[in-house]
Amino acid sequence: MERNLIMLGTGNAMVTKCYNTCFAVQNGEEYLLVDAGGGNGILGRLEEAGIPVDKIRYMFVTHAHTDHVLGVVWVIRKVAAMMRAGSYEGNFKIYCHEELADTIMQLCRLTLVRKFTCFLGDRILIKKVKDGGEKKAAGMVLTFFDIHSTKTKQFGFRACFEDGMVLSCLGDEPYKEITRPYVEGSDWLLSEAFCLDRDKESITARPWMREGWRRSFMCPIWCCTIRRIPAWKKGRKVTAGKPPFLSAVRFTCRLTWKESGYEEEKTLI
Repeated sequence: MERNLIMLGTGNAMVTKCYNTCFAVQNGEEYLLVDAGGGNGILGRLEEAGIPVDKIRYMFVTHAHTDHVLGVVWVIRKVAAMMRAGSYEGNFKIYCHEELADTIMQLCRLTLVRKFTCFLGDRILIKKVKDGGEKKAAGMVLTFFDIHSTKTKQFGFRACFEDGMVLSCLGDEPYKEITRPYVEGSDWLLSEAFCLDRDKESITARPWMREGWRRSFMCPIWCCTIRRIPAWKKGRKVTAGKPPFLSAVRFTCRLTWKESGYEEEKTLI
């Protein structure tokens, strides 16, 4: 079964040369879309990544900031248009916390016409999730958790695959100790990361970074990173802001980078 993590964007809210942070998890023939950036650029990103919209049956939205939620309206419009045309089978489910569900519904009612909004609550289902709640999606068991953001209410998730592999997403913020019960034991962790402007050359100059990767995956100022988490050591003390997986860890991974069109096995630091 093909399984890929596809980064559709890694930029912050005001980027102009790449897209806002969002990604998709492919598990066989199904996709889970996570966030959608700030506009209809999400449709182009999906097309460039070769992700068929009719194969996206599930979506998770982390929070209500414009660079994460406005693209959701465009995804809903696209799915609704395909449903009207008979080219989208089944239902489309969107998971998010309660306040965000109301926000998405309100945005759709204000910006979409009746021929699209008529599918809301019928075949386009906005499912409210709670801290610690579980749902099955795209062949994974998702456990949702509140990341306790001080900016706006925001959820992350832990995805457990059938073979036991675990991928966790911390939403749009770095690790907090309070989320440890959910991310502990994960094989892969997605975390917000950024560097100082003075350090950007040292980061982007690494030999294994090709132009497509550097531009879209390692945005110099703001990026979403994938980290391999070493096994948590029993009894090891974790100091605030410095969990063990943030230390330098070497690992080899195989990424199918659909955006820039290549596959490569490489050792990351």
